[in-house]
Amino acid sequence: MATEFDIGFETGDFSECTAYTSDADFTINSTNPLFGTYDLKADIVQSDYFYVNKDVTEAGQTQFRWRFYFDPRSITIGNGEMFTIAEWYGDNSGPDAQVSVYFRYDTGTGHRFYFAVWDDENAVEVADYSDVIAVDEKHYIEIYITKATNATSNDGTVEYWVDGVSQAASSSYDNFNEFDDASSYFRFRLLVFSVDAGTSGAVYWDAWKCNNDGSEIGPVASGTPGIRPFGINKGLHRKVTIG
Repeated sequence: MATEFDIGFETGDFSECTAYTSDADFTINSTNPLFGTYDLKADIVQSDYFYVNKDVTEAGQTQFRWRFYFDPRSITIGNGEMFTIAEWYGDNSGPDAQVSVYFRYDTGTGHRFYFAVWDDENAVEVADYSDVIAVDEKHYIEIYITKATNATSNDGTVEYWVDGVSQAASSSYDNFNEFDDASSYFRFRLLVFSVDAGTSGAVYWDAWKCNNDGSEIGPVASGTPGIRPFGINKGLHRKVTIG
């Protein structure tokens, strides 16, 4: 595995990251962390925008696979509300993320993750909800993205897993320009953004890891039961509109 970064916040500070928000409510936490001695914690209210970035600046990249753990155990979130918890930016041509992960709650369906990915033309490629998750435990999200062969081939791929189960995928992704060799710039971000009025409490992240060879990262603890094999599921590609 060609690891780009492996951040567990075990330094007890933000030194492993490229940039971060300095705020008393966005901290390296040592109280009941997800793993080890520390994790990342956000105490959130409606106006908050917290982030931690890890930048990769290497030419010739054709794929990335990254994983992070997220624990919403102390969250209160209203019906129909959601906020952003992770993003990925390809190239350096603009301010918008190409991949975003949200945490959402609806009375009728429960707590879920929402995944959205945009192509080179800023059109939605994948927009999909995850299976319902429990809020009293940690979950890991893994994302795999590969570069299209050329600017017109539309054969890039993207897939998401939650706790090892594939949630959404595309094998016809127009993303060649997102892997722009001229900029050689890729940003991975954990964050709290666009918080609705009925959302408050605390959320946690940990075990943030990325490689550039596409190999499975999987859960922190080996031998976890119920983990399915990873691989592009070409039969799963459905688009939805955020309701």
